[in-house]
Amino acid sequence: MRILLSLMLILIPFNAYAQVSKNSVYTIESFDKLLNSHINPYLMPTGAAKEAFNVRANNQYGSLVKREKMLELGSCRSAAVKSIHRYYKSDDTKYTLTTASTFLDAIDDDGVCTGLMSGLSDGKKWSWVTYKDIAVGMNGSNLAVKYDGHTLVTDNTDGARTAGDLAAELGAPFAELNTGTNLDASKWYQYKIAYYDGIVYKYSTARSNPILTGSSVRNITLTDIPIGATGTTSRIIYRIEGAASKADAQADTSYFKVASIADNSTLTYNDAITDTTIATNAAPTWSTVSAGTDATPPKGKLSLIHKERLIIANDPSGVIGGKSTVYWSDVLKPDYFIQSSEYELIRPDDGDEVTFIKNLLGILTIGKTNTIQKFYTDAAATANWSLSNPFSFVGNVAMYSAQNTIAGIVYLNRFGLYLFNGQSSELISDVVTAEIRDILETSFDEVEAIYHDNAYSLAYTSKETGVGQNDRVLILDMVRDAYTIDTKSISSFESFDSGTDFGTLYSGSSTVTGKIFAHTGAFNQLVYRYKSELEGGAVDTVVFGGTETAPTMEIGWGVTLDSLSFADVTLDSVSFGGDTIDRPTDPGYWYSPIVEVNAQSLDKLSWNETLGTYGEVIFEIRLASTSGGIASAVFGADYSSPSGSDISGETVNNFLQLRAKMTTTDVTETPRLFVEDSFMIKMTYTKEGGNSETSIVSIWSSGYQNFDGSMNPKRIKEVQIYYEGTAGTLNFAYDNVQGNASGNFDIDLSIDPATDASDDYFGTSVENIYRYVPSFLETPTGRYWQYTVTETGTEEWKIKRIVTIYDTQDYISF
Repeated sequence: MRILLSLMLILIPFNAYAQVSKNSVYTIESFDKLLNSHINPYLMPTGAAKEAFNVRANNQYGSLVKREKMLELGSCRSAAVKSIHRYYKSDDTKYTLTTASTFLDAIDDDGVCTGLMSGLSDGKKWSWVTYKDIAVGMNGSNLAVKYDGHTLVTDNTDGARTAGDLAAELGAPFAELNTGTNLDASKWYQYKIAYYDGIVYKYSTARSNPILTGSSVRNITLTDIPIGATGTTSRIIYRIEGAASKADAQADTSYFKVASIADNSTLTYNDAITDTTIATNAAPTWSTVSAGTDATPPKGKLSLIHKERLIIANDPSGVIGGKSTVYWSDVLKPDYFIQSSEYELIRPDDGDEVTFIKNLLGILTIGKTNTIQKFYTDAAATANWSLSNPFSFVGNVAMYSAQNTIAGIVYLNRFGLYLFNGQSSELISDVVTAEIRDILETSFDEVEAIYHDNAYSLAYTSKETGVGQNDRVLILDMVRDAYTIDTKSISSFESFDSGTDFGTLYSGSSTVTGKIFAHTGAFNQLVYRYKSELEGGAVDTVVFGGTETAPTMEIGWGVTLDSLSFADVTLDSVSFGGDTIDRPTDPGYWYSPIVEVNAQSLDKLSWNETLGTYGEVIFEIRLASTSGGIASAVFGADYSSPSGSDISGETVNNFLQLRAKMTTTDVTETPRLFVEDSFMIKMTYTKEGGNSETSIVSIWSSGYQNFDGSMNPKRIKEVQIYYEGTAGTLNFAYDNVQGNASGNFDIDLSIDPATDASDDYFGTSVENIYRYVPSFLETPTGRYWQYTVTETGTEEWKIKRIVTIYDTQDYISF
């Protein structure tokens, strides 16, 4: 019986299963896709992120890196910065103009603020252009303003303006003090302008900057007097009588004729007419000219230079077509607008407003809330200009989101970011739909964007965070088509990318701190190009020649026979029979003024020289923590390469002085420094911004990764992180989708693998690798895994790849 039962068991078929582990490797080698929040997390490509905050993936293509910290330039007002404009002039001077609260200010590269105008509408966003060496800004509420870079505000000084009142309204001249005593002492004045062509008067209600006369210097010079239309035979200047206060001057509507300029080209006028004289109200009176044609530049929110005309659009005051109107100035005359005829209504009955005006492929392109159309301006007569039908019915809802890019105009619609290529609009933000839907609809007017360094950045208010101002920046890398998000509070952007600037992105805070930040460690320049700048230093047997704008520097006695007293020299020291009368045989030295640079690093030192056959020029640098400490500081290395000596080896500090040492082996010749390319001596350096960010929370979180694509469980045996970094702590966390297995570990970025006693860090100082091995008791097992990288410091780091070694738990039958 037992034998039979045994045989039966052998003959009955059945399956037996055994679990078999198989080592495999899963590698993330590129993070270039960045944020893909709209994709099903189970379908995300390898390296794509469900969350990506304060990280980049294309500083080194494919690597995940922390964004750079922002450095503070300064703060002028305790209010959100509504605009920044980098104003470049043809003489190579530059200014940073900012608006906040009710103020317009200029802030220099050392963070020093100068008030330009006050009493403006509170909290308005501004648009800016620079044209004909004048910065022009507007906010749709006040008349447009203009600024010419004037900074002198010393009382009782020829050429000075009144502190806090350096800018004028567009359409009016600038006013400054002039030596003389004809006008009343210590009184406030303002000016207006009118035009006459022999038949019709035209006038501008725009007013000059208010100016307070001095106690002794109390005449006034007008500059940048507006030019009228072709055919203008004269321009008439009007002003108020002297007022006791600025408020009284601005409230005064009684303007009297000062003088008539009998041409249409003169830009300046010296006013020495007394109040008693203008009070006679000579013809033509202001009431006469103001009955003519209005030539005042209109109000508007948007501005653009197109075919040598200033274009202004979207006038909220409702004049003519209001928010659907586009105005234009006369050619080359940005102060002169005939509002009654020089305008176009852009689909005025559609209920929308103009939300951008851009040049695209040479054509004036106009966006509205729900449409985009072109305005053809090729005809010589403006009456023959024509408006197209809409090219797109996907319009722009956020006025300051529209930016020209390499591919076209990118702008924000209610349903995403779109690209208008000149023919049609295309949705480009599908992968970040969740972030687009997080933009607070009631804050569209505060959305701000910029295109900089091949990336489109959009600052907005997040619904999720519930704050009352912009607190997120969505960034699209347009080369890699990749998104990320920065946690930054920004209400304005500007790229410092012309003149002697180096293309650094700056932004203005959306909070009441009013801070202006550089988004990278921007280069700065110390430049000497004017004779007066050179003379501000000290010399030892060095002389200056040339003019103020084209100076030279060479070895010389520094005295002439007119100024030389023979009591000061002896015949022993001067050889009349030899050639030493030409110049001293000893080296000549020039010491620069002591300047505060607050340097983080020094870069290059360049100068323009001609040496002749026997000359040599050497530069040296010394630095100290205080201005007074410079005198005892020691000059460093000798630099002799004028095309760009590398000075990065100098120990940096707050204050700096340069020394030029000029020598010659033949006193009949001398080396000479001269101005070329707008500089004689130029030093580039970076400076540490004050009060920079103290903590930046960086997060990268993957989708659910299946490693090998099978449904079999995977047990993580080892994780390797290939990284670079010198400071901070990087946290790496892993979680399975079931929620029953998780873990995390820290990487101390300051540890040098070459000196680490443990087996966790290995590699080289360039190729660092951290190896994490779960304990035997952890046995993290799951079918789908999510990885999260977090770091909260401010120092930069880089992750090049993540390698996971795991067991795939297959089952076989037998």
